[in-house]
Amino acid sequence: MRCWIAWLLAWGCALPGFGQAFESFSEEYNFYTYLLREDYPGEAFTVLEKLSLRPGLTVGQRDTVQYAMGRFHYERQELLLAAEAFGEVSSTNTELWTEAVFFRAFGLAYSGQPNIAIQELDQVTFKDPQYQELKVYQQAGMALLARDFAAYEQYKQGFTGTYFAFAEEEKNSQQWADDLQNFPGKRPWLAGTLSAIVPGLGRVYANKWGQGLATFMQVGVFGAQAWEGYRKDGLVSWRFITFAAVGSIFYISNVVGSVFAAQQRNQEFYEAVDYRLKLDLHMPLRTLFR
Repeated sequence: MRCWIAWLLAWGCALPGFGQAFESFSEEYNFYTYLLREDYPGEAFTVLEKLSLRPGLTVGQRDTVQYAMGRFHYERQELLLAAEAFGEVSSTNTELWTEAVFFRAFGLAYSGQPNIAIQELDQVTFKDPQYQELKVYQQAGMALLARDFAAYEQYKQGFTGTYFAFAEEEKNSQQWADDLQNFPGKRPWLAGTLSAIVPGLGRVYANKWGQGLATFMQVGVFGAQAWEGYRKDGLVSWRFITFAAVGSIFYISNVVGSVFAAQQRNQEFYEAVDYRLKLDLHMPLRTLFR
């Protein structure tokens, strides 16, 4: 089957114009959807790319192709490529355009560009009040991703909680805002200082209890051996020098490691909240635009 499809594509591409391998846009587009449905994504995208180059496409047909490219990349989590394709859908106030606007904004925000997504959404207005409020909700969530809490409070004023597709997500957003604003964070310098005083204590402060205990044991064992060597044989004994040197390495690593542990703890917290935020931004799109 795959060999037959590959042969058909090669035959079509060898023609003077691949667009003439099919009599109509619909036939060629249907072939793309067939390949996608039969799980031939590579071959399907080849057809879609060729279709985008077909001469004489109407604006509506070109929008259909660009939207399909966007969905193709979106389903494969290639969100920046998806955003680029969705941005080419040009016919405003159509269902395809509405979906493309929201999916493009989500792709940008998910990929670390929430401020750009917010600015682009500011440029559009939807006649449907549900879509207009969805836009406001998306901007509010993206403001949290950008850590712009003042903007979030402003957008939140537009929540009504009346639309089932995202009423729960609107409510959740306040929890994410509270979590982000109230998280005290772990101070790397404090973690390092604590571990300098008591080995491993900085990691405990960073909520790395297992690592803290292991570090304390490692430094403690080498410190005890070094002390024993010094007590029995003095400063110049090989036992004292060896264990003191190795123990010093573990001690310094314990301090530096505690600094990084605090930084990692902060990063883990923010990544966890951002993940839930992005999930909440995504769910209404999946519900409304299946």
